Amino acid sequence: MRFRGIHAILILALSLVLLLLGIAGIIYLHGTALENKLKENFTIQIMLKPTASEVEISLLKHNLEATGKFSAINYIPSMKMLEELQAELGDISADKLELENIPLPSLLEATISADYLNDEVIKNLVTQIKQKDIVDEVYYPTNVLTEIEKNKNTLSTITLVVAIIILAIAVTLLSLTIRLTIYSQRFTIRTMLLVGAKKGFIQKPFLKDALFWGVLASILAILGLEVIINQLYKLIPELNGVVTQQHFIFLFIFIFIIGVVITELSTLFSVNKYIKMKTDSLFY
Repeated sequence: MRFRGIHAILILALSLVLLLLGIAGIIYLHGTALENKLKENFTIQIMLKPTASEVEISLLKHNLEATGKFSAINYIPSMKMLEELQAELGDISADKLELENIPLPSLLEATISADYLNDEVIKNLVTQIKQKDIVDEVYYPTNVLTEIEKNKNTLSTITLVVAIIILAIAVTLLSLTIRLTIYSQRFTIRTMLLVGAKKGFIQKPFLKDALFWGVLASILAILGLEVIINQLYKLIPELNGVVTQQHFIFLFIFIFIIGVVITELSTLFSVNKYIKMKTDSLFY
């Protein structure tokens, strides 16, 4: 294969398209990961009556754990809540407030497992918990789940639309570029047909070249994504660790496969076009 300027343009164009596709993937991965973290921290606060005994509280905690719908349940006695309030208020509490006279209730903080995070399940859980004799009130952020699901659906839709547009641009751009690349060899293809060469034999060298282009463009795109990810984490350190390395590896593999498949298919279609083309049409 003789490397020409049009090949460099093809590889550069494909790598840029794959880079854009990878950026869309990075945005989706971080959005999904942040959504999962919000879900993992979704808790309901169970306020207990002052008359609740330690045995009753322990029994309630055990019953809630037995449902399998909670990832963690923490008991916070009223004295601990008082200490935390004093720590937050600082010196003001000592001089101007008599916190020991404030009737702070004991409570259970129950974190719901992500698998059970939907409005219907939570409402049923809250209804069941409120029926317990030692429970005074149950609080939970009612609008958070709705907003999380809404944002997730919006993010998924936007990412999917962007990915489809990028892929459409990639296929169109590559088809035109590869067609121009093969156009200069259309008479070679016709000569091979005239001497009895099979279709597979004619396609083989072109597909081999396309494989090289796809692999090189994919590697360049992956290296570019690595730089973008590193810079992103330098600018926003809080995002570091939000997405696992395994997810990034899957993204890179996806980008690599897409790059190779697009170039191979585009080349195959272009070669077949000239194989099927009549001799008179080759001059136009």
